[in-house]
Amino acid sequence: MTITKQPISLKVNACLFDVDGTIIISKLAVQAFWRHFADDKPEIEWDYDHVIKLIHGRRTYDAILEFAPSYATVEYANECERSIPAKYGEYSVEVPGAVKLCRSLNNLPKEKWSVATSGTRDLATQWFKILDIKKPTSFITANDVDNGKPHPEPYLKGRNNLGYPINVEHPELSKAVVFEDAPAGITAGKDAGCKIIGIATTFSVEDLKKWNKCDIIINDLTHVRLGGYDSETDEVELIFEDYEWVSPDFQTCRASKITLAGSCLLAVGSVIAVHIIQDIETDQIRQGPIKDAARMSEKTQRKLTNNKEEHLYQQELRKKYEQMQPLNGKIITKSSDDKE
Repeated sequence: MTITKQPISLKVNACLFDVDGTIIISKLAVQAFWRHFADDKPEIEWDYDHVIKLIHGRRTYDAILEFAPSYATVEYANECERSIPAKYGEYSVEVPGAVKLCRSLNNLPKEKWSVATSGTRDLATQWFKILDIKKPTSFITANDVDNGKPHPEPYLKGRNNLGYPINVEHPELSKAVVFEDAPAGITAGKDAGCKIIGIATTFSVEDLKKWNKCDIIINDLTHVRLGGYDSETDEVELIFEDYEWVSPDFQTCRASKITLAGSCLLAVGSVIAVHIIQDIETDQIRQGPIKDAARMSEKTQRKLTNNKEEHLYQQELRKKYEQMQPLNGKIITKSSDDKE
């Protein structure tokens, strides 16, 4: 039986983004830089194939320190990074959907996103100019931290800047999500107490799954959109209309009010888990009976009525609910193909 994936809705207080491989794909440009790094340095032993496997997601200074330590100065690392867009920028492209999503975040009434990149400020700024995206005020770069990824400092600073540091006593009051493509950044985000959205631009979906640190894996940002901003909770809603994989431990996260009974459908193999509300920070799961549309507030009902597309979508969800019945705490869908 084939089941169509249903959107996942997350409400978070802070959205944190890497740059390279997450907003812009500069892989070919960066590879070209490192391929030619030793052209004028005959005294160093340079194994490009070995180096390129280990440096993605790390600060240029840290990479030079490891593989060409005699050249490891902050000034030289900055100079190297400034040269990349100028020399090799033509090889770079937007991560599909990134510009649209970043502009949507910039249009919110309150800033809810931050950049936390291993690149220098000069390099990251040039990429944003190339893509014509306004930088967020919180723009954490290699110049702003003592410890680069995989240390969590970049993402800790990012969420702190947005006013949502890790809340040990009440983690549900400080929900942050990280968009990342590389193992160093994924580790940094996880250790900063964030949920991880892995983007399969630099590494494959299977590679991202093997690292066992992502909560959701997507191919790019094409099917990620904003559902709105709630000033009362200071939360922005992220809606994932398509995805490649979801962690079994990450069923659904506090779903949008405009989904039926505050619930979100999530396809897991041939099983659809419904009305399993999971706190994004504490992983505490609570279950409850499925309610009908009458539970919606009048305000939400008006939103559905005024939005024909959303209203039709809700009707489709209701049809699915009618076909569902509990089984061992999960919800399964009956099908005409199923045998009694």
